[in-house]
Amino acid sequence: MEKELLAFMSQYIELDAREEEIFLSGLNFQHFKKGSFLLKKGEIAQHCFFVIKGCVRKYYVMGGEEKTTAFYTEYQPINPISLMTREPSSYYLACSEDCVLSVGDEEKTEELFREIPKFDMLAREFSNQMMVEQEIMFDDYHNLDPEMRYVKLMDKRPDLLQRVPQYQLASYLGIKPESLSRIRKRIREREQVA
Repeated sequence: MEKELLAFMSQYIELDAREEEIFLSGLNFQHFKKGSFLLKKGEIAQHCFFVIKGCVRKYYVMGGEEKTTAFYTEYQPINPISLMTREPSSYYLACSEDCVLSVGDEEKTEELFREIPKFDMLAREFSNQMMVEQEIMFDDYHNLDPEMRYVKLMDKRPDLLQRVPQYQLASYLGIKPESLSRIRKRIREREQVA
């Protein structure tokens, strides 16, 4: 696990042996069962997370209905807004699969930034990447019809199609499960004709 994580990090920053040792000594890997909550609505987040293995879903409950807004999978950070604002969360973070996460907190993060200043650059890179992804998702949600959003999801994150229940995918796409079934059927029919 540690080697894979270091290999992933090397795409963004180079660490010398001492920095690798500091980084690895600060890791706190935890296992979470499918269905476990990392954060519930109304709670103030105490931790940030980095997904090593598994899938975490972010969702709101509105009018008694779950509205999925994000899926975090391998090598994606999760920084709950509540951790930064110190205000109660308006959403849930739940494990859609059994997960292995690196769990951090503000104190450990600040210590890491002091010990390895390069991590500040990495954090900024992740923040920028997440902002761009959220902006693209927002634009897609408003500018593409549901079928095009699904086609784009098939292209950009095909793993989710196998890992996430259909009702959660439908919610993420902003449609009902029945609509998603019809979209999938139309796509299959077109592929058979082609």
